[in-house]
Amino acid sequence: MNQTDVELEETIYSGLNILSFSMYQIVWTITISALNLTYFFFYHTVVGLEPIYIFLAMAIFTAWDSINEPLIGFLVDRNFKWTKKWGTYCHF
Repeated sequence: MNQTDVELEETIYSGLNILSFSMYQIVWTITISALNLTYFFFYHTVVGLEPIYIFLAMAIFTAWDSINEPLIGFLVDRNFKWTKKWGTYCHF
């Protein structure tokens, strides 16, 4: 089928509909920002680390997580001999 054969329909969303979809991102951003602020406050005030060391620790964690997350995802999604019986995600 050509694009000329099929008419493309545009869906017009209302402002309230768009606002309701964007509220999720706002709530998520505020939650993550509050959590990061709590981490920074704890490590700087209670533990007494300098901000550069906090940044370095978070950068190392982010680099480790960028390698670790896809690796664990690959290992979890692999097929094993018992996958057909219990499914991909088994209880152990």
